[in-house]
Amino acid sequence: MSGRAAVIFVAGALLVWLVMPRAIPVSADAEAVRQAEQQLTQASAQGNVHALGLILAHDFIATDAKGNRESRAQVLDGFRATPWRVESLRQENVQIRFYGPTAVVTGVDRVTAHNAAGLDRNVSYPFVHVFRKRGGQWVLIAGRGSLLPVS
Repeated sequence: MSGRAAVIFVAGALLVWLVMPRAIPVSADAEAVRQAEQQLTQASAQGNVHALGLILAHDFIATDAKGNRESRAQVLDGFRATPWRVESLRQENVQIRFYGPTAVVTGVDRVTAHNAAGLDRNVSYPFVHVFRKRGGQWVLIAGRGSLLPVS
């Protein structure tokens, strides 16, 4: 291979390497927060109050689209009082950002569910969840969401 051909080959290889997608390493914290978010979604879908109690921090606060706030106890009592049967649930556009020992998770839940009182829901639920690492475990300290009907 001539000198010029070698330079062209190396330049081409470098260009391919620069534009080629590469796996981005996932930190242990990112994976732990992703798992906590999945556990939260599963527990909510199943109405599993015990599992929710493990994920929600004792000082957890939820805020809805109207600005109403609920404590951890109120959220858990709501799941006990009116269990929903979830037909389908999927998360979309989930993103995690870290700020030291705090993680902010945003995304959209798409839910189809009904309860024993005969209420049906087919909604999109954009959310913001704030997790904090406490005692080596990621717990949910705040949640904000809005129920939007699926059109």
